[in-house]
Amino acid sequence: MPSFSISREPGFGFPIVEGMTVSLKCEIDANPLSIPKWNRESKTSLPQLETNHDGTLNFTYIKKHDSGWYRCTTQHEFGYFASFAYFLNVRDPGQFNKLMFIFFYKIVFMHLFSMQRIFPKYKMFCNRILMENQSIRILK
Repeated sequence: MPSFSISREPGFGFPIVEGMTVSLKCEIDANPLSIPKWNRESKTSLPQLETNHDGTLNFTYIKKHDSGWYRCTTQHEFGYFASFAYFLNVRDPGQFNKLMFIFFYKIVFMHLFSMQRIFPKYKMFCNRILMENQSIRILK
């Protein structure tokens, strides 16, 4: 029975933003060898997508409407096999900028709080920022 290995470029965990170049790659471990094909799930079928001979599905300029469930499939001498589905979430650039700001903000606070244990003078600075942050939350 074939086993599937799916990878993505940029790597999993990195947000996909409209306009980026994205690749999904499927590798199949099977004996005899089996050719990977990418399919996108729709309400009625699993339409096959143009897949490179190495099992790569390329998006040179990904768009929001490319968001959806993708699955790697193969027709093997023992039958038809499919991987687990992978959801490709394409974000618009404005949404991405907001998420990156929140991510950066959290990293800065984590750093400041770790520093206040080492340098007590940072404690007063962190407390002032926290108070400002709480007032910002109330205004939202």
